[in-house]
Amino acid sequence: MLFNPAVIALSVVWGQVDAIPAFLVMASLLFLVTGRPTVRRELAAMILFAAAFAMKPQSSFIFPVLGYALYRRHLHHRSLSDIARGCVRIVAVGAPALGLLAVSGLPFGLSPVGLKDFYSKASNGYKITSVWAFNLWGVVGFQRGDVRNAGTLVQFVAGVPAFDVGALAFVAGTAYVIWRAHRSINRGHDEARVLVVAAAATSLIAFTVLNAYA
Repeated sequence: MLFNPAVIALSVVWGQVDAIPAFLVMASLLFLVTGRPTVRRELAAMILFAAAFAMKPQSSFIFPVLGYALYRRHLHHRSLSDIARGCVRIVAVGAPALGLLAVSGLPFGLSPVGLKDFYSKASNGYKITSVWAFNLWGVVGFQRGDVRNAGTLVQFVAGVPAFDVGALAFVAGTAYVIWRAHRSINRGHDEARVLVVAAAATSLIAFTVLNAYA
């Protein structure tokens, strides 16, 4: 792996830093789904996830798994009083992470509003099926428009713009993964292993079906 020319070209030559947010995502999962559940571990998990998102927004693809883990721990099959306490706990560990994300642009001269505008502008910069990623849209065709206002060469699937098809496929695939994870945990399978596999699956689904991957 270390001497794979593609890895060398992507990292030290091109300058991608995907390994760092990937490490933060794995650390987030480690804190959240292993060990004794505590506020400290959950808080650390969410802060690490926020740091990963700030570096690479694609880290957000595991958020459904993190959200499900918190739901199952604090809200699933609980009494009303326990649900109220669980909601407070989730807000308590989520708010600092949101705060960190909001101020992550300050070292680069971006206020929270400016950071939001930056992300919005960046996401609108690639209204195409795939940059050069060999995923589903790479098979269909590289760098074709995926929304109606992207130009004349818009890729449609059964009359639906490629962007909408990819988004719907990701939502459906993620919902299926969470459902299978839920059933697997109910059957008594190891929760940590199930959720880590679910996180990997949602990330792979995102790469496979979403548009504008490089």
